[in-house]
Amino acid sequence: IMHRVTDASNRIEISRESVIETYGSIEHESIEIFIDESLSDRERGRKATQNETALLASSSNPEALSGYTITYTTDIKDIYGIKIVDVRIKRADFPPDIETSVFQRMEAERERIASGLRAEGSQKDAEIRANVDKQVNVILKSAEGTSARLYGEAEEQAINILAEALERDPEFYEFRRTLEAYEKFLDSETTIILDPNSDLLQFLMSSQKK
Repeated sequence: IMHRVTDASNRIEISRESVIETYGSIEHESIEIFIDESLSDRERGRKATQNETALLASSSNPEALSGYTITYTTDIKDIYGIKIVDVRIKRADFPPDIETSVFQRMEAERERIASGLRAEGSQKDAEIRANVDKQVNVILKSAEGTSARLYGEAEEQAINILAEALERDPEFYEFRRTLEAYEKFLDSETTIILDPNSDLLQFLMSSQKK
């Protein structure tokens, strides 16, 4: 785009009289003729055809081009002896009458993009949270199932061990149950009277001897 701007900057508008005075004819190779057919304020227009150039060479205001705006341009070097080799835009401002509306549209567009990004982020956040909650529930259910299974297996093993012990020594099992019963209702302030032949007394006496 900028090279087109540079090329256009090397062209300068010139009057028909100056063209003839400088070049002798409007058909000179340095001259470009533009015809504005819309009769508007648009800069220049389309380039003139060979036939139109011939008409303008023979008359300054040919009937076929009556009412059209004719613009003659030439190389700026021919007039001022300089050539523009590069053009750069340092700053571009909007016309005051549209500047506010342009900025408003820019702000609206940025807000639309920001709203879209926020909505997308919220959606992804909800999806991630839902996925995490789902995984947590699966893990908890699995852990609860494993815990129940292990607890059941442990109880089964305990019952089997107890049953085996009962079969091997029923009297010891009965004695153990008696100790468990005493443990529930005896404390440091309880006084009990035991038969000299009771198993508990014999057990306590044997423990003291050891």
